[in-house]
Amino acid sequence: MGRVNKSRINFKLLDEWMKALDRKISIKVGWIGKNAGQKVEGSDLTVAELAAVHEFGCTITVTPKMRNYLHSQGLHLKKDTMSVVIPTRSMLRASLMSPEGKKELKRVVEYQLKGELKAADFSKGTANKILDDTIHLFAEMAYLRVLKAFESGGFGKWAPISEFSAQRRYNAGNPPLTDTGDLRRSISYEIKETK
Repeated sequence: MGRVNKSRINFKLLDEWMKALDRKISIKVGWIGKNAGQKVEGSDLTVAELAAVHEFGCTITVTPKMRNYLHSQGLHLKKDTMSVVIPTRSMLRASLMSPEGKKELKRVVEYQLKGELKAADFSKGTANKILDDTIHLFAEMAYLRVLKAFESGGFGKWAPISEFSAQRRYNAGNPPLTDTGDLRRSISYEIKETK
């Protein structure tokens, strides 16, 4: 728990209390459930597939059909261009697994626990309520941090969009991945008790 004032928390009691709960909880943040399977307008990709392309980046082999389509749209590829690279624009990893993301989420949990653990009653009911409150707060903060990635252009780290893409956007001044809002609107989180 980092910098929690040890004089205020009986760690032996806390340890016993956590073991007594014997709970396993799964938290998912991202494109899950029915949102994940929705098709992106004007594409054969689902929202989850499109998110994965941007999260990890990808290299797409240029087919004759793709070359012709891009040519019809005003993008004239060189004859020796055999692939197109979509750069990594991480929404999840950059938001949640970066040192800044981990630090922010840890700070939220510590703050929550610091306030909750001042309670004198360490019954199983109180312990479960504190754990539930903390888990829900953590999931919501993780979700909000991913949303913040869209507003900040991946915290200022996303590769800029190409001039070709910028010319076809509704609002070229917005950060990458925010033009239609499909990805941002489809993010959710899920908390499940596992066995």
